[in-house]
Amino acid sequence: MKKILKWSLILIILILLFVVTDALAASSGSCGNTVTWEYDDDGTLTIMGTGDMTNYSGSGEVPWYSIRESIESVVIENGVTSIGDYSFYYFRSLESVSIPETVNRTGEWAFASSCIPSIVIPGTVNSIGYRAFYCCDDGHKSVIIEDGVTSIGSMAFYRCQSLTDIKCLFLRRNIVYNLYL
Repeated sequence: MKKILKWSLILIILILLFVVTDALAASSGSCGNTVTWEYDDDGTLTIMGTGDMTNYSGSGEVPWYSIRESIESVVIENGVTSIGDYSFYYFRSLESVSIPETVNRTGEWAFASSCIPSIVIPGTVNSIGYRAFYCCDDGHKSVIIEDGVTSIGSMAFYRCQSLTDIKCLFLRRNIVYNLYL
């Protein structure tokens, strides 16, 4: 009986140690050569540093993907120059995203299947990647694309049925064609 109690206690301690270690590991890290991320308990994910974010080949590679359900706000700070592929794929709890004027590229599938009520894409973003906002059925009520964007990837806003207000602060036939609304 004492052996069973002893092993049960050891098992409980190991499980608690694993849970605490996993929670601590998921609160900050690297997401580019000189770009880092940090998550705080109020639901904000902050991307900071200088340069490009990492391009991921799938959502499972994104270091904060396991906590995506608790992320309500993404703040990308000045100095970050790109939003990596798949960075915020399937983030259903997002309420806001802040993109600074230092960002010049939004990666492929970057915000696909995410729910963001409104987003402003600054004119410094030269390129919006392939399917960057694809299939945002329950989000994206409003999108403002400022003048300066020169390339919008194929199907960037495809299957965004809830998108009721899109403003392109410029008129370029080839760009508007790629919106696939």
